[in-house]
Amino acid sequence: MKWLVEGLAGSVIEGLRSYPYLAILVASLMPGVEPRYAVILGATMPGVSLEESLAVSLAGLSILSTALSLAISALDSFLEKIPGEGSRLSPLARLYRRVKLSGYKRARGSVERWGLLGLILFIAVPLPFTGIYTGALASILLNIRGLRLFTALALGGLLSLALTTALLLIAGS
Repeated sequence: MKWLVEGLAGSVIEGLRSYPYLAILVASLMPGVEPRYAVILGATMPGVSLEESLAVSLAGLSILSTALSLAISALDSFLEKIPGEGSRLSPLARLYRRVKLSGYKRARGSVERWGLLGLILFIAVPLPFTGIYTGALASILLNIRGLRLFTALALGGLLSLALTTALLLIAGS
């Protein structure tokens, strides 16, 4: 599992090897890694216990859930105003729109059926293309904002972190 996390975090984490707790925190804030895989990265670092890795990953989860729930509306508004062609930011805007639509398509079924609990469970599943970032992007089209969004991101991220930590403990025994 270590290769997966290092592959996702790449050279950013390698540059922070001398500061393992900072490396775990930075990894927990990165799309594709998030706290659920940062805990694995930290647990494989020399001198870092699973408990310490979990604590730093939880801090990352708190920062990420808060930041995304506060910034999601502003980010969407800004990126949607960028024209599809003719701007230096056009490629970023096109990528954003594709990812947002993809997140919506993946989460729509579970959210329509289960409501907010569906978004929490979608975020909690520790698989590629689910998680806090995808859930936050899906929330834009699902019109989930504010405290409801923060709750979904925090609880879904916490469940995902608990699942990967449990799998790490099972694999280690």
